[in-house]
Amino acid sequence: MPSFRWAVIVALAATLNNTTPMMAAETVGQAVVIKTAVTGATGPLVVSAPVHRDERIKTSNTGLGQFVFLDGTKLAIGWGSSVVIDKYVFSGENSVKNLTVRAAKGTFRWISGSSPSSAYQIVTPAGTIGVRGTAFDVHIAPNGTTAVVLLKGAARFCNGGGCRELKRRCDCVV
Repeated sequence: MPSFRWAVIVALAATLNNTTPMMAAETVGQAVVIKTAVTGATGPLVVSAPVHRDERIKTSNTGLGQFVFLDGTKLAIGWGSSVVIDKYVFSGENSVKNLTVRAAKGTFRWISGSSPSSAYQIVTPAGTIGVRGTAFDVHIAPNGTTAVVLLKGAARFCNGGGCRELKRRCDCVV
């Protein structure tokens, strides 16, 4: 019996002393371009590094990261930016049921993938962007002020003051 207790203690100690970061969330995409410094949950990211659900991605003051998700959605993150891949529910067939990105600060470019428009949502400090088969740029100032410029498709920006539809190229909301 003492040897059984010893084995349990050793196994528990090995588990508690494990310094390897645990990435329980599944891979949802990968880095395709990394300039200067971009970090994720496990440290610096490199080209072809996997991106995981619930992962916070940050760029340095000169950094740039471009990412492609499993459904073909593209997200470019400019210098001094921070995002979290908040929700990602893959439905197979190169499509997602839900992809929510929580953008905290900085500049981003979004290009929708092959999933239905209703699957995408970008949450900013100032409101939520509903994606409609879209390409758009977003800038979030340090005070949380958010600007969205539509490049292609359509988008809806909603906050406490209501919703604004972006339907034409270069439509914008601040």
